[in-house]
Amino acid sequence: MEGFESVSPEVAKEMLASNPQLSKPHWGGTKSSIAFALMISAFNSIGFALTVICTTYSDARLTSHVVYGARNYPLGYWTSLLAVFIFVACLILLLRLRSRPMSILLPSLTLLLLGSLSLLAFMPEFPHRNVSYWIFMYSLVCSISCWIRTGSVFAPYLKSSQISNEIKIERIKESVTLWRTISMSMTFGYIGLLIPWFGAVWNAAERIVTKPNEVVLVGSIFEAQLSVFSLYVFVAIICEAFRKTKLVADLMLSIDAKKEDSQENDL
Repeated sequence: MEGFESVSPEVAKEMLASNPQLSKPHWGGTKSSIAFALMISAFNSIGFALTVICTTYSDARLTSHVVYGARNYPLGYWTSLLAVFIFVACLILLLRLRSRPMSILLPSLTLLLLGSLSLLAFMPEFPHRNVSYWIFMYSLVCSISCWIRTGSVFAPYLKSSQISNEIKIERIKESVTLWRTISMSMTFGYIGLLIPWFGAVWNAAERIVTKPNEVVLVGSIFEAQLSVFSLYVFVAIICEAFRKTKLVADLMLSIDAKKEDSQENDL
């Protein structure tokens, strides 16, 4: 049992019985793991499908594109069907893998691989900037969210009789402070990044096309993609970081329970 290497089998079983959530230190409870896997798989597949559909639709209408002009992709809309394979593959990997490095890498690599194959449908620009950009960004969010999710909150020192409860509590407080700082920093940091990001969209659109109506088309589509991506960031990364903060804080309950039991025995 990963995370229980420093305690005896009897103590590990006792800890699991008192807190079933620790039975799967990577993913949490069964319902929680399925919900997380479905969320990641859905966002990966929706993000990919939205990217290729928007690219196929917009590029065919950008007659004033400064480099390529209007481009029609015969297989453009068909590549969105790869989203089904992305969803199924990511879901299976997230539910079956128990190795933390593989859980972090393989789902995002699956999206990168299938997304890279779709680039062949968007010639002559290779790799297509918009498609490759969003595939990479969604893969990055997938890896970060899985890294946060798969970190075990179990601390073997909680069962050590050689460490006082006061020291254990202080150690847990430090961990809670760390995760709370990470969560808040990511929240305000991304919001601070998002505001100029939306503004940069329109500046980029004016450099890509020259007709005003096509500038509006490019800017609007990119804003729609950025909105969906931002929802993914908040749900998959920021919410998971706050969830981790709560799980670490809940370790304090086991200390309090042991402390009350010891006081009752003294009486």
